[in-house]
Amino acid sequence: MPEGGRSSPFRSSRREFSSRARRTPSTASPPPRRPAPATSPPPRRATPAASPPGPHDGARVACPGDGGTRRSLRTLDTATDDRRRHDRHRDRDPQRRSPPLRGAPRRGAGWLPGVPPRGRRPRRAAPHRSRPRLQGQGAGFGARERGARRPRAPRRRRDPDVSVPRALPARARRARARRRLAEPRGCRRLRRSCRTGMTRLDVAPPASEGPVECDGPRALVVEAREVPLGGVRAMEVHRTLPHRALPMVGAWCFLDRFGPQETLMRVESHPHIGLQTVTWPIVGEVRHRDAVGSDVVVRPGALNLMTSGAGIAHSEYSVGDEPIPLDALQLWVALPDSRRHGAPAFERHEDLPVLDLGGSADAVVVMGSLGAVESPATVHTPIVGAEVRLPAGVDVRVPLRGEWEYAVYGMIGAAEVMTGMDATDADAARPAVAPGLSVSVDHTRLVYLGKGRDHLEMRSDDGARVFLLGGEPFEADIVMWWNFVGRSHEEIVEAREAWEAGAPRFGAVVDHGPERVPAPPLPAVRLTPRRRRV
Repeated sequence: MPEGGRSSPFRSSRREFSSRARRTPSTASPPPRRPAPATSPPPRRATPAASPPGPHDGARVACPGDGGTRRSLRTLDTATDDRRRHDRHRDRDPQRRSPPLRGAPRRGAGWLPGVPPRGRRPRRAAPHRSRPRLQGQGAGFGARERGARRPRAPRRRRDPDVSVPRALPARARRARARRRLAEPRGCRRLRRSCRTGMTRLDVAPPASEGPVECDGPRALVVEAREVPLGGVRAMEVHRTLPHRALPMVGAWCFLDRFGPQETLMRVESHPHIGLQTVTWPIVGEVRHRDAVGSDVVVRPGALNLMTSGAGIAHSEYSVGDEPIPLDALQLWVALPDSRRHGAPAFERHEDLPVLDLGGSADAVVVMGSLGAVESPATVHTPIVGAEVRLPAGVDVRVPLRGEWEYAVYGMIGAAEVMTGMDATDADAARPAVAPGLSVSVDHTRLVYLGKGRDHLEMRSDDGARVFLLGGEPFEADIVMWWNFVGRSHEEIVEAREAWEAGAPRFGAVVDHGPERVPAPPLPAVRLTPRRRRV
């Protein structure tokens, strides 16, 4: 066999011996047998008895020392090669396995000296495991043997009762989030307990908690914050209520101040539910149009009162097509359950009663009652809203009710409110208010007085106008989002969907085009009532 061939010396010898066997008659003496190698051959199996020649069998030869005759070496070698060729695909595709060839020796027959029995060759040991050595730069700390396995951290044993949720597509996750938002609060905890294979019998939907009432006098300072109006900061708007520490004062749940500024006000049609809007202009004129047919111009000194009931839409435009000086208060009053599902309404009052406080000081009673004076505006809860006018250098005493809670907001100028105690700041991130028995209020600050007072003393050195808010603590906590005031998350979701769908629930604003303010998207969490922290 030339160099570089693949056949082993034993195979070439068998082929030469087979060619001689074909030219030699079967009666001739067999050729001399090759000497056995130094190593002893593996044990041979018992030789089966000779069988009559088949169609694929060749001439028979006598092999000395075998105890009998065997088939031709060429025939056996060809069968062995065929078997090996078929076995090459045995592990790759079992379906391609051919039936055993007739006359081929069985696996591991080992009929030739020095040839190991056929079968799967022993797996050679990996070279990197035969010579262990340290790898890395140097054999310092942390060196390990090359090829050795890295130390594996102990695997955490998982509880077989706990099922691990598989990842969901984004659309399925959004659908699951919408379903969970529509469920009561306790359902998510119940779902978690069922997922772990436990049954929580002690988990129930949380009971509705009543409002947190103030138990005495307070001196809490709330700073106004700037907010956008209609999504664009085209107007300067400062909001004082609601605050996370003080969501309501009586039934008053919202207080905005837009101005003082020179601007063009364009608030397109937008909805309201569960509240009364109180517009109190200071400077400028505002045109009001709503879905009940109202189209009026509100001027300073006149009250614009709209009751939304179950739903209403309205728009607010400043008069004219050019920017004008504008300054006004926008307040909301939460409606009780007895009225918030009723029909919408609108009323306008220009001649409001005035309470004389002495010393040329007085109070215009806008909403509710103050002392012995009562406003003609329709109210559905015991409240008061009044503009108190303070002359310069005069101490003013305002009568109050001990069972009501009150707050004072500065409109024009600065005034000193006698609280009788050190004031605290409602926002912990702000510096503490200077200690003293009085608090200064202006158009950026409100002071909450609590309850348990029968009068209030105020003073201004240069003259000022303040707005007094008060009333009986409201009957329940409210859920307020965008322009909606309700009692639950589902109620807010229903109102938003109705507005987006153009449902007749809110009506159409009279003498107004198709322009409307779209509802913003709901937050990714469930809306919950805001409860007082003071």
